Amino acid sequence: QGHDGWCRAVKDGGDHQFDITHGLEIEARARAAPETGMVPGPGIGVVARGGLCAARGKPAISRSAREQIREAMEEGLKEAGLEGAVVELCIPRGLEAARQTLNPRVGVHEGLSVLGSTGFVEPWNEHMGQDVAQGLVDAERVVATTGRVGLRFSRILFPRHQAVLVGSHLDRLHFRAEQDSVLCGLPGLILKWALPEVLEGTGYATVAEMAEREPDHPALARALERAKRALPHTRIVLINRDGSIFMEA
Repeated sequence: QGHDGWCRAVKDGGDHQFDITHGLEIEARARAAPETGMVPGPGIGVVARGGLCAARGKPAISRSAREQIREAMEEGLKEAGLEGAVVELCIPRGLEAARQTLNPRVGVHEGLSVLGSTGFVEPWNEHMGQDVAQGLVDAERVVATTGRVGLRFSRILFPRHQAVLVGSHLDRLHFRAEQDSVLCGLPGLILKWALPEVLEGTGYATVAEMAEREPDHPALARALERAKRALPHTRIVLINRDGSIFMEA
């Protein structure tokens, strides 16, 4: 729905109808300008802590989401024959919805985070079906990973391995001792799976924040050690968002 430089879209939660953001309206208003830019409006959160989707003090819009928005803006400018435009994005009920999420606890204030890497809803936690679990066991060389970032860099770091997306079902991983197996992904999910109390008493809201500010924090090492005990025959590789290796065991 849209007209005269204004449009509205409705978030469809897909298989995740229970998601608090399902059904939320997202609005954009554009005006011609000499240069192109994006302005966050009401309902879009502001990052207040480290280790999140953007730097502290910046709008809570991930790099991949920004890139998709930029590409859409360029496409619109080309169709309209304009040199540039400023687009304001807002989520009218974003602040209200954010109060029902973990955003205030993890350090995103004043609204919701705009995340995502494709614009499509994918049932990550349903990837670990029986066929996938059997494929993990049968493969001679396999790297299991938890999400899209991990999947992308697992294929780069381990090109001879079969990369398998397992979502959050790390407790269902079972590798044979003779396999060349790897668990690769961002630190947060893997370390919290291994040591659920990893953040207790640290003052940090997320594992990502701790990893950014104190990469040598002993709690991270303890959690990695626990993960290794759970998967003794598997190489565990924790990566940063740029694909560089953060920790491994």
